[in-house]
Amino acid sequence: MLSAVIESLILFWLTGWSVLWMASAASKRPAGIRPAYAGSFALSVKLALPVGTGMLLRYATELLTGNSQIAEVLCLIIGVCAVPVLARKLMEKFQKFKSQPALLLPGLKLAAIFILIWAPLAAFSILDPIIVGDAKEIWFFHAKMIFYAQGINQQAGFADPAVLFSHPDYPKLLPAIGSAVARINGAWNDHVPKFSVALMLLPAFAFIADLLFQRRYLFSLVYLGLVISGGGSLLYSGYVDPILSANAGLMALALFFAVEDGDALLIGLALITASLTLNLKSEGLPLVFFTLPPLLWAAYGKIKRDTEWKVVAVASIILALVCYASWAVISSRLGLVNDMSGDKGAAWARFLSRVGDPVQWRICLGYFAQHLGNGYILTGILAATIFRYKTMPKESRFKMALAANLGALSYAAFMFLVYLSTHHDLAWHLHYSSYRTLLPVQTLIGISMVLAVPLVRGGRPV
Repeated sequence: MLSAVIESLILFWLTGWSVLWMASAASKRPAGIRPAYAGSFALSVKLALPVGTGMLLRYATELLTGNSQIAEVLCLIIGVCAVPVLARKLMEKFQKFKSQPALLLPGLKLAAIFILIWAPLAAFSILDPIIVGDAKEIWFFHAKMIFYAQGINQQAGFADPAVLFSHPDYPKLLPAIGSAVARINGAWNDHVPKFSVALMLLPAFAFIADLLFQRRYLFSLVYLGLVISGGGSLLYSGYVDPILSANAGLMALALFFAVEDGDALLIGLALITASLTLNLKSEGLPLVFFTLPPLLWAAYGKIKRDTEWKVVAVASIILALVCYASWAVISSRLGLVNDMSGDKGAAWARFLSRVGDPVQWRICLGYFAQHLGNGYILTGILAATIFRYKTMPKESRFKMALAANLGALSYAAFMFLVYLSTHHDLAWHLHYSSYRTLLPVQTLIGISMVLAVPLVRGGRPV
């Protein structure tokens, strides 16, 4: 079990590192593999970026080939291509640390911080079996289908009417990674495939570790608190919603620090995170659509003017579009449709009947107020942020806070309209899902609050 976990982490990291290295070599830019400097986001650049890229590449090859064995071999070949370069770089590092052992201490400290916060999540993910809700009936049920069919293909049975309860139209990124981990393990069980949940959350926790290492305690502890307190046991039980929530916060913070610290590769991290989010769940598309453009607008014009980050950006966009479009084509061929949009006429009729009913509005607003703290928090924070931004227009953090709030408001409004069109009983649907689907809104609100507090130490935001 432990060997499968370690091997899968190494494989995804090596594959992603190789892709970034080859893209960098083609553009003659050292994106993604440059040495870390003091105060940099070393783990985010050297660990999270490659792992995220590797998972997207594995998913893309699964979709394009329809065969897990071929996808596995292709990813392995891509990873092996970079081994000589990686070995040379490691030897250079070894010689450097051998002559100056003190240089190794910061890296060891950073690694210890990351292990301290991420290892428990990985352990809980593996030790907790696949027994609850969406984990058992959707994500790892689909992973099991992919595992035994040896690919995302017709033999997996997603078009079988008997599995319609499991939302077979949902994106297959998490199931594909879970199946890949199970293949490395050599057999399917209800524990090892769930390591894919920890892998999906690795970029967020690597970023938190970087913030802690830099002693930016306000950002790191608030972000970690939002992820843990919001997700709770959902973090390791196999639900996707906490991953969407963590990714929403990571997109905002990565772009903010790309501007504040001038570390342009964090833009690449934000885009890789957006690519993962887009292919995680149906809600990933509106979350990225409503969140990423305002954040990019806030960062526009303040990004370090070099092309170092563009290699990662292009790679992430290509992988995101290939994965999303490939699954759209496959699901169309299989005749898979979303249960809420299968009959658009009926959905529109339900929406019109509810939108004019004050009782339905009270039900929906009641659950939204319950899970967002109170019914006025979004408006209050947005107004405060606008005031701050107008009075201090040169502060990029206020502009970013406004963008995060705009993303939260837009996504919350979208989910409100979706609930009004549900084919389920509205109160029942809200009771069993709104506490999960509104997690990204809570996270973005928390991040915007931190951004609106101008605390600095030594000229840097804390």
